[in-house]
Amino acid sequence: MNILPVNPYKPIHYTHLNKTNPIFQSKYDEFHSSYDVKIEKYNSGRIKSIQYKYPVTTASVFKNLASKHEPFMQAQFLAHLHSPEEIQEISSLLADNPEIGNIKVKSLIGLGSYAYVFETEKGLALKITQGPHFPANRPPADFDLPILKSGKLAPNSIYHYFIEEIVRQDNLQDSEILHLVKRIQSQGYDMVDFYGDYENKIIFKHKQFGRASDGKVYLLDPGCAIAKNIKKESNSIVKRILNLIKKGTR
Repeated sequence: MNILPVNPYKPIHYTHLNKTNPIFQSKYDEFHSSYDVKIEKYNSGRIKSIQYKYPVTTASVFKNLASKHEPFMQAQFLAHLHSPEEIQEISSLLADNPEIGNIKVKSLIGLGSYAYVFETEKGLALKITQGPHFPANRPPADFDLPILKSGKLAPNSIYHYFIEEIVRQDNLQDSEILHLVKRIQSQGYDMVDFYGDYENKIIFKHKQFGRASDGKVYLLDPGCAIAKNIKKESNSIVKRILNLIKKGTR
């Protein structure tokens, strides 16, 4: 998952566009994410992670994702329901927010329908989300991974940022997750999207949990814990797809 330098002597072709890469019509020293990164995908074809050969600023990442030279990467992100318009808006906000825009990142380690998660040069997780991190603005709880710093990309923006510790997920036991889930439920929360059903066997989604440096297991996605007195938003992904259709992006 490394960034490969652009080589003007070896033109790259888009297999889906059947034409020479337009990147070679521009300056060779520009950062072009499609060819300066290595993409790791799930079996489904969706992006699992993107690693850069050297740390780049978040402003650069989004500027190049929004570039007219990036139809391939825009299509990749659109598959995760991130429209070119959204990427362009975040790019503009980061350009005007040097505190967050100048944070250097080594990789994109998570991509949900509402969030981007980067590993920073300092080894922390930087999340950029559409909407608040916690559902219905619920307060952080002792089962949530602690937030080190947070805010909005701009005062009236719908985009937030959160900085957290990067946790381990390769040493979790199902019994630990089940214990944490029961503790969360005992505090008055319903749990969603934390397990799968494979041939009538419950498979816990370890990606929603992690072990921090203090040794404790935390819930990583606050959206999995919904207060019981809060009405759940149904078919939120379907609504997001419909909104993209209305905007003419799909």
